[in-house]
Amino acid sequence: MMRYVDFPEPDFIGKNNISVPIYTIGFEKLNIPIGLSYTTKGNRAADIATAVGLGWNLNAGGNLTVKVNDMNDLTETYAYYTTPGFEPEQSYAWHRQSRGYLSTDYPQALSDTQDFNSQLCINHRIWENDDRLIDSAPDFYYVEAPGFKDRFYFTRISNTQLKANFFISNAKLNNNVNLNIKRACGFFESTSFGNVGGATVFYQPDKFEITGDNGYLYTFIDYEYSNIVDYPQDLSSHSIQKVNSWYLAKIKDPFSGKEINFEYESYTNNYEHLSLLTLFNYINFGNYGVSFLDLKRPVRDPFPDQVFNRLISSKLVAKRLKKIITEKETIDFNYDITRLDYGGNALSSILVKNKNGNTIKQANFSYSYFDSGNCSSGDYYCKRLKLEKVVDSSLGTYSFYYDNNVFPPRNTSKVDFLGYFNNNTSNVVFSKNDYHPNDLRYYPNTKFYFYPDLPKDNILPFQLRNKTAFATSFQIDRTPSSVSKLGLLKKMIYPTGGSLELDYENDDFMYEGEKYILGSTRVNMMRLYDSQNTISKEIKYKYINEDNTSSGQINFMTTPDETINIETPSGIGFNTGAIIGYSRIIEETTGKGYIEKKYSNFNDHPDQIMSPDQNISTQEQKNFIKFMKFPSSYIQSFDDRRGKLLSVNYYKEGQVTPLKKEEYSYDYQIRNSLKVTKPFYFAKSIGYDEYSASNYVLTYFSNLKSSTKEDFFPGGSIKEENTFNYDDARLVSKKTITAGDTTEEFYRNAKDKNIAKLVSANVLDTPVEIEKKKNGKLIDKQETKYDIPVSILPSSKISYDLESNTVITDIKYDKYDDKGNLIQYTNRNGSTVGIIWGYNKTLPIAKIEGKGTDHFMTMLSDESNALSIASDKDIDVATEDQFRTKLDLFQSRQHSFDVAITTYTYDPLVGMTSMSPPSKIRSFYKYDAGNRLEKVVDVNNNIIQDYKYNYAPIKYYSSEKTKSFIKDCGSGSLGSTYTYIVPAYKYSSTISQADADQRAQEDININGQSAANLNGICTPVSCSLNFNSSIGIAGGGSVSVSPNSYYKASFGFSSGPNSTNLPWTTGVKIATIYGPCKPIADYSSYNGQVFYTIKSDGDVILKTHSGTSRPNNTSYNYELFFPIN
Repeated sequence: MMRYVDFPEPDFIGKNNISVPIYTIGFEKLNIPIGLSYTTKGNRAADIATAVGLGWNLNAGGNLTVKVNDMNDLTETYAYYTTPGFEPEQSYAWHRQSRGYLSTDYPQALSDTQDFNSQLCINHRIWENDDRLIDSAPDFYYVEAPGFKDRFYFTRISNTQLKANFFISNAKLNNNVNLNIKRACGFFESTSFGNVGGATVFYQPDKFEITGDNGYLYTFIDYEYSNIVDYPQDLSSHSIQKVNSWYLAKIKDPFSGKEINFEYESYTNNYEHLSLLTLFNYINFGNYGVSFLDLKRPVRDPFPDQVFNRLISSKLVAKRLKKIITEKETIDFNYDITRLDYGGNALSSILVKNKNGNTIKQANFSYSYFDSGNCSSGDYYCKRLKLEKVVDSSLGTYSFYYDNNVFPPRNTSKVDFLGYFNNNTSNVVFSKNDYHPNDLRYYPNTKFYFYPDLPKDNILPFQLRNKTAFATSFQIDRTPSSVSKLGLLKKMIYPTGGSLELDYENDDFMYEGEKYILGSTRVNMMRLYDSQNTISKEIKYKYINEDNTSSGQINFMTTPDETINIETPSGIGFNTGAIIGYSRIIEETTGKGYIEKKYSNFNDHPDQIMSPDQNISTQEQKNFIKFMKFPSSYIQSFDDRRGKLLSVNYYKEGQVTPLKKEEYSYDYQIRNSLKVTKPFYFAKSIGYDEYSASNYVLTYFSNLKSSTKEDFFPGGSIKEENTFNYDDARLVSKKTITAGDTTEEFYRNAKDKNIAKLVSANVLDTPVEIEKKKNGKLIDKQETKYDIPVSILPSSKISYDLESNTVITDIKYDKYDDKGNLIQYTNRNGSTVGIIWGYNKTLPIAKIEGKGTDHFMTMLSDESNALSIASDKDIDVATEDQFRTKLDLFQSRQHSFDVAITTYTYDPLVGMTSMSPPSKIRSFYKYDAGNRLEKVVDVNNNIIQDYKYNYAPIKYYSSEKTKSFIKDCGSGSLGSTYTYIVPAYKYSSTISQADADQRAQEDININGQSAANLNGICTPVSCSLNFNSSIGIAGGGSVSVSPNSYYKASFGFSSGPNSTNLPWTTGVKIATIYGPCKPIADYSSYNGQVFYTIKSDGDVILKTHSGTSRPNNTSYNYELFFPIN
């Protein structure tokens, strides 16, 4: 199904963005917001609340989800049988029944493997592939992560390699995706037809490593999946493991190499989703001539299916975000509130901690439930989690209020064709123990209306007012109703005491000249109130054309397979494409005026169904293709072209002439076209007519082609015209015409400038050269240079003196540290600035300026490094005072050199705590209990600047606090990790948040390690070191467990007779660790003597300082520490 998030402009679908920001991670060029968002599109009856409440979503990290086109690309089904009518050599063998788009012609991996977990059930012999069902198109993988959003599909390069084809960017898949074979054994029995059985095989991708065109590497590993089983279990039933999504595990910055990691946890969820499949012809065409097609290849089927109703069971094996880790902070997501409505707990708190483990910010969540009326089916069906409050330690409390409309049970059949409540008269009830598998037409089905003469849709789930249906099918009314508005957010109170109120109405659209509604909703009015409850702003939304008809449009109706009807508790199953879009929206602000926006819509860019490759022989067959639109096949979507902003007009209240006009046009540059085909068959009196239908998967760049902006005045207007040119998704030039002047800008990236290392790193989104012309004359040219040999960090920025045609270096980036921080640069005037980074190299602690800076930075490099290390020990007031003393001593060095030094101290993640300029007149920055800047004072505590915040009073309850402890086990054993948790609200204080949190912290300090020693486990470890004798290195040593969660490799070795010829400056493998004492990922550090890397495979690499080596036959003794996984 298309999702609301697929559309680029939220206004286009009548959706307003309601959000609660919690925290933003600053990660190099990326900002990663963490917060909640609310959808204003309404709640379906069967919707299950997320871990933050119904209608709300937690936004943190990213994911990769799959949209299946036709059939799953990576799933195959098999039948096993011996039958009197089959040849003996075909007996006791598997026959493939269906193949996904990425299936190989012959499943060699299955038939040849000796791995029991990869074999098919009973045995692994595969005789042949019947392939009765053939997938028509590749599935789409939607990727969304900070700084990157795209989708891709796979095609096969070979039997062992896949290619990812991205739609709208120059992203690339870094890894060769490995497909792990997952098999599920189905039903087996002996019948009059022989021994029969079924099996399903799913080829599961292991991980995805995607480099965006920003150069960032995104890794997706953790995933959640559903175990799907259909009943009754017979030859036609298959168990399937369906992966729903992969989660973002890591982002790596291409410039600094820094990483941000996302950790997930599994949780128990025993909820079983049930849906019903009814297998019979249920579309009533009356006496209209229709010839039915079959999407299955017509082969002999010795096992006729007498089951008419199948029950589908789906159980989710779920994961949730537990932790985000950066070099500056850790964000913990805690789930400590037991849910009544669904398996797994609700999110109880989010804690932001610095590297010292101090909680800098906390958000606590509280909930209640939406209850269903007249519901006796149990809490799973009768309750829905409701978010009541978010208490932010920095800002205060957000409170939420919802409408009081009564929900139906979650498994009700009283829903419209999109699953929204419509209170129809049906009462379809089924369960795992009662679903009448062999009773034909036991269950009523959706009422459909057949209109053979309509140009677009011929089978509708609602009745048209101005036309008479040719035929009508069955009983359940799926017409949308205004009673669908359930559990909608009506009011949100902010920490400031101000509030937002929302009014809703049903979505509507025009169809054959009449207006109809959907069960989904849109906001039609918003009111903003100040803290005194006075309206400060009122906005009304109108979704109408110029003639006052609805501007809503829907996609065409995609009908279900003529032999399969799915009746889920939500009622969805008829339509997968009817979602609303609005061509014109009026945003009217009371007392001020209004804004008119127009968008591209379904009528402009309709989706395309498959079309036959051959001439269809009869009118009856043509009718079926027109009426049914090739059910269960691929539909070419143009959703990327819909929702594009076409124009904006601004009007003053009471005026009909706009104050300002904007117009936009777009270009769609096709980069790849993949033809996809689906076989189908029409039955004849004897045999079948065989046909095929085709469509295309298009990937293209969607770019803004032109924009026009015009401001109107009593005496005339000012108009600006912009045209844009692209090379794929990259803007290469912009031309602007204003008041007769033409300005051109040209943008060149790494490909244009042949910067191979940037191209290799896929850093393509940033121009490295910008050239500007006015009326054809060059007026400005700037370029960023990347001349550092072993780095993709910039080396300088230059510009050009156009009169003298000389190059000017505006800034030269002289030196970077190992974290990618700029530690020295030279300005255009020749002055050099040095920067010393502290607090784990995340914040500048000193700035050195003046003529002697370069000499100063060279002469005092050791002292600078010592100062940086000292900053890491600044964890409280006392240690900050000690560190400040060292800064003062360092600052006094300015008198011996021709430099001026400014120093800084911080509370990481909170802010600067002091600044001392070269004059040494220090300022101090004070923060309140919510870590907001309160005032700036001098050394005598005189206030220099004061800050006031208009927030409602905060009640202080302790935040949830957790800390991980390692059981003390000694050097021969590995202690397990034990997390000691002090739940939120356990302690309270009338003094401050810090006081309440301190009480919780004291609980951890007093009881945490004791609890770990009591509850943890000791696991003996045994690891050895084998030295690299192949290059002449010999030695001995051991690997043991060290305190503070580290392994310690202690050893001595001789460099050997060939040492002077070994590449010590780039790294020499001197030994290998055998046993479990290896890191999950390569770990590198410096022990004060030598640089070292412990690789994930156990290899120990030593590296010396640049330009130094190791003499032959010389002995060395080292202790190397690396983290326990």
